Amino acid sequence: LHFGQIAILYPLSEEHHYLSLSSTLNHKKHPKGSNAMVKGHMARIYPTQKQQNILNTIFNTSRFAYNYFLAERVRSYKEDGVSLSYNKTSSMLTALKREKDHLWLNDSDSMALQESLRDLDKAYQNFFKGNAGFPRFHSKRNKQSYRTRNQKDSIRVVGNTVKLPKVGFVKFKGLKPFE
Repeated sequence: LHFGQIAILYPLSEEHHYLSLSSTLNHKKHPKGSNAMVKGHMARIYPTQKQQNILNTIFNTSRFAYNYFLAERVRSYKEDGVSLSYNKTSSMLTALKREKDHLWLNDSDSMALQESLRDLDKAYQNFFKGNAGFPRFHSKRNKQSYRTRNQKDSIRVVGNTVKLPKVGFVKFKGLKPFE
């Protein structure tokens, strides 16, 4: 199986982690006229304590990136009248990761941080289209999740394990398809 995108979910009401894998498949008769169809799979993962600590770091850094750049976008608009784009926040993130006080961001999956910025940008787009309310800050008290992308085969399923960036091979059970 080859997956293009992955989401790790950790609902705090339960003590289980779930893995959501999605892949884009070429399909000749896709209803919207394109040749792509997205297929998804869900599984429960069983990380070791060390992997759990790494996942917690990625959850925290992803939430930090989203909240930090939401605050930056609000500040920039209020003070300068300028709306920050995804590309601008992405370059600001790169600079932020080099600052002495934020070197801990380098412990996280870089694609997870970029996906947080993409999520924030999508939240802004939905707000301006009238499809959603203004983006809200993410809380540690709600479900913890992050998304990442498969670059250079960094995500792959081998037997009953899945390789995740920065985490390594994590055991899973019950890879079930959903659409």
